[in-house]
This record gives sequence, structure tokens and C-alpha cells, in this order.
Amino acid sequence: MTKNKKEEINVIATLLSVFPPFALLVILAGWFKGNKISSLSLVGAVAAIVFSVLFAVLLYKPL
Repeated sequence: MTKNKKEEINVIATLLSVFPPFALLVILAGWFKGNKISSLSLVGAVAAIVFSVLFAVLLYKPL
């Protein structure tokens, strides 16, 4: 069984759009549990926000 390249790209874009918000949720949950806010977790949170906005713009861009 062969897959269409367009389907593969759509699946990859969907998975990538799910991971940044999930990563942000994990980071925020850790902060609320009492974990220290390190520079790495802060950079990860900012990157997750940026990637979430970027993917939202790319996915919902009118043709």
C-alpha cells in the first residue's frame, strides 16, 4: 500500500500543530506544581507559543 505525498504532509502538519500546545501545557503544569522556572523551560514556553501561532496562521490561511 502506498501513501499519497500530500496525505503524508497533511499528517505531519497536523501532528506538528498538536505538539507545541501540548508542550506548553506540560511546562505550565510543571510551573504550577512548584517546579522552578529555569531559562530552558522559559525558552521552551516561548518557542511553544511562537510555533502554535505560526501553525495556526499556516493552517487557517485562506487560499
